[in-house]
Amino acid sequence: MSGQTKGLDMKNQTHLVKRGSTYYFRCRIPADLLGHYGKAEIKQSLKTKDPATAKRLARQMAVELDREFEQLRLLRKSKDHIQRLDRLDDARIQALSDLYLRSCLETDDWLRSHGLSDPEYDQRLGELEASLTALREAYARGRIETIQPAMDTFLMLHGIELDLPEDDLRKLALAFLKVATRQTELTLRRFKGEIIETDAVVQPPAPAAQQVAGIKPDTIFTAWQDDVPNRPEKTVKDHRQVWDDFVTHLGGKALDSLKRTDLIVYRKTLEASGLHFATVGKKLGQLHAIFAVAVDHELLEHNPASRVQVKAPKVKPVSRLPYDMADLQSIFACPLYAQRQRPKAGGGEAAAWLPLLALYTGARVEELAQLELADIRNAEGIDHIAIHDDGSRSLKTESSRRLVPLHPKLIEAGFLRYVQRLRQDGQKRLFPMLQADSKGDYSGNWSKWWGRYARESIGITDKKKVFHSFRHSFKDACRNAEIPKEVHDRLTGHKGDASDVGAQYGTGPNLKTLHQAIQRIRFEGLPLPMIEP
Repeated sequence: MSGQTKGLDMKNQTHLVKRGSTYYFRCRIPADLLGHYGKAEIKQSLKTKDPATAKRLARQMAVELDREFEQLRLLRKSKDHIQRLDRLDDARIQALSDLYLRSCLETDDWLRSHGLSDPEYDQRLGELEASLTALREAYARGRIETIQPAMDTFLMLHGIELDLPEDDLRKLALAFLKVATRQTELTLRRFKGEIIETDAVVQPPAPAAQQVAGIKPDTIFTAWQDDVPNRPEKTVKDHRQVWDDFVTHLGGKALDSLKRTDLIVYRKTLEASGLHFATVGKKLGQLHAIFAVAVDHELLEHNPASRVQVKAPKVKPVSRLPYDMADLQSIFACPLYAQRQRPKAGGGEAAAWLPLLALYTGARVEELAQLELADIRNAEGIDHIAIHDDGSRSLKTESSRRLVPLHPKLIEAGFLRYVQRLRQDGQKRLFPMLQADSKGDYSGNWSKWWGRYARESIGITDKKKVFHSFRHSFKDACRNAEIPKEVHDRLTGHKGDASDVGAQYGTGPNLKTLHQAIQRIRFEGLPLPMIEP
């Protein structure tokens, strides 16, 4: 019947369901891979009313999806597979394009090795011809949204995360669009009987261990990693990313022949890519630490990163801006609040509560995303959030450990009612639908979603305005309320001025003082919706 979902031959075909007269493919995401997909199942219309055609298409999709799951699990077995790219050059774009082309052709090889029935052959041939027409038109018009989903999936499966400026992302997407067009042309020629060997089109990538002569990069990195027992996993991954990027930059130069000038060239490369000067300094500091251990272990004779410093500009660039009142009014009138929409990637109620909590607490997004219900407490009659670290959670600095009283606006919006409802449901975490990413961060994937949503659905396109802008808005509100710096630094977990020796004595403002201060914060002209009735 129309509007109802009906299973078809569930004993032999568990992925096939029927809605009305059209068949759909449905597959639950395995529990161990939920964090990669950000949703519980995959559902896609097969665009057919014929049972036999639906069975054939569902079988083909199930085979391809099983292979995708297998690739993901293989990647997760490698502790070093995640690589984050924050800069691009022509060589890197070419390498990624070649890898994508080879991956697509190898997938075609794999599918062909299983054989194609006559209906499958006809169906696939028609799809390729239609895809080629669409890709050529998209490339001619520069429509990168055509290739974006395929590119994102490819990068995810190969353990590559992007943190690139918009222009670099578009440049990479155009390169992928060009390669996708070429790959479709080649595959179509294969379907018409032409023999095209994958190795003849694109050579397999050289093993990473062969890219650098002399002492192996892994030997030096492992020495650094093992020098301090039980280094935090996030610290190891951050250093590994910087190390791998530096080794790639060397292009085969022996590590034991490096000089200070090599690091200076690398510094200039980072600066030319547009990175903030503090980020460049952090990367060079991480390399210095790795090389220092190598010298201590007598793997290298000297530290080539010594005395390679980054000079701060006389006028420091503004990297982040607060949300102004117009931004805040747009945010809290968007469909998340006005229509109670909850996009799939928004993590359920996290989509509505995280912005509001950030505005009225000044907390960092990960501090909020990793909260548990036990962290919402009451002491001295004051409802507050306890931000702390434990075995499964971490904080940015020691001063981040703090108590933040709930602003009256949060209580008015129903935050305590939301907490109570979750407790009655037997939940443990404040935002149970948020899944940890490869680094263990609950806010990683959500922050990427917020960036897209703020640009596309709210219309905030200034690159200096990101989720962290809520924290800046909170600090400005504290200053406007004439809250003493020591007090609002305590609220936000800032360390404060190291030169103020007196401020380092004692435990700082107590909960009652913090509660009185936070009630003085106002965002005049900002009506807030009721989130938890």
